[in-house]
Amino acid sequence: MNISNFFSASLHGPVDRNHVFTPSLIHDAFSLWKRKGIQIFRDLFVNDAFASFSTLVSKFSPPLSHLFRYFQVRHYVSSHFPSFPALPLKQPWEDMPTLLPRQRAISYIHSLILSLNPSSTNNTKMLGHWSLGLTSLRNGGIRQLLGCVIFPPVPD
Repeated sequence: MNISNFFSASLHGPVDRNHVFTPSLIHDAFSLWKRKGIQIFRDLFVNDAFASFSTLVSKFSPPLSHLFRYFQVRHYVSSHFPSFPALPLKQPWEDMPTLLPRQRAISYIHSLILSLNPSSTNNTKMLGHWSLGLTSLRNGGIRQLLGCVIFPPVPD
């Protein structure tokens, strides 16, 4: 695993108002998609493959006039997920937000970082920085820290 995997696109990213998917900031069509159930990029996959527009229409009922918006989102997904049109494999970091309220989340994150390349000097330095703040992060601070890293605030 490479540390660049932590910065790849996520299927859990929102389709509407996503700062890396520019059309969703310009057109309100994606807000309608969100109300109809297409909230994250994962929702665009049916049976482990990217859904056709007709499949999305039958499942979520977006207007037929949104075909061009479908092409925009299809282009975005095809350029950010190398396995397109197949459903990409889940990245290890995608489980982090669900781990945070549970015990042993720090240990999980620690072993995930070590698994990147255990012999790397950079990883050792990174783990040293992590261990300096672990005590203060154990009681809820980790949620706020990772919330900013995984879901950075979008400027208005």
